[in-house]
Amino acid sequence: MKACLNTAAALLALLLLFSGCAVHIPADTTDPPVIVPPGPGDTLPVPATDTLPAETGAPETDPPETEPPAEPIPTFKADLSAYEIYMAPADRDGYLLLVNKTHPIAADSVPADLVYVPQEYAVYSGEWRAQMTSVAAGAYTAMMTELCANGYTDVKSTLAYRSYATQSYLYNNYIAEEMAKNPALSKEEARAIVETYSAPPGTSEHQTGLCTDMHNVYNRTDLELEDFEKTDAYLWLRDNCWKFGFILRFPRGKEAITGYQFECWHFRFVGRYHAKRIYESGLCLEEYLEQLDKN
Repeated sequence: MKACLNTAAALLALLLLFSGCAVHIPADTTDPPVIVPPGPGDTLPVPATDTLPAETGAPETDPPETEPPAEPIPTFKADLSAYEIYMAPADRDGYLLLVNKTHPIAADSVPADLVYVPQEYAVYSGEWRAQMTSVAAGAYTAMMTELCANGYTDVKSTLAYRSYATQSYLYNNYIAEEMAKNPALSKEEARAIVETYSAPPGTSEHQTGLCTDMHNVYNRTDLELEDFEKTDAYLWLRDNCWKFGFILRFPRGKEAITGYQFECWHFRFVGRYHAKRIYESGLCLEEYLEQLDKN
């Protein structure tokens, strides 16, 4: 991943300070609620199951003839019982939405239930405070609560939901940066480089509100995003994120299939049932969905 990605969140924050920028990214007009970690005896609201964009619904699967046995709930250090409905949602297949370079999403597609993740688990505040769909945000909160309970307290979300306009800005800015670094590049050559690490607008799953970039190397000018892979916090997330319904979306060795280089910081919510199977199989999301379709 190019070093410019490590400054993506900072670029967004700077937009708030310099109102005279030539490119303006429209601010959200709504004020989403916040997923708040529950106190003793508190419970979180039951998530809705019909909030994914209608035009890109998840693949259908035939219902089983008999009720399958309940999946065992992993053991956690923290009390995450209030988050179970988020980590293992009742709509088991409702979060398998595939968005990539060959499965685009409409420019005007916005999740209906975006909420802010807790401030202590995100880097930026204000307009660029991390948002996810309510179910994904609840599962993310559970994962971060347990991560902290295991002693890793400095990991935060840097970017989660991104609108089509925001993705367009970032994508075009990366192209300009590549051409500035190497004036010999044509725009198409620069675009090809950028598309190994940044999605063209309309093809980023950040627009679904189901994923987040998270790491502990933010504000570290001496480190790159790739350095997160060397941390114990990353190793814990790699091996445990499935318990909360997340997968490492762009694993090493799957670049030809996902279309992107390995990203140790990008985690995607699919729900525990499928996350566990993706983790155990070693498949990426594209391979897993193809396997489901064949079965």
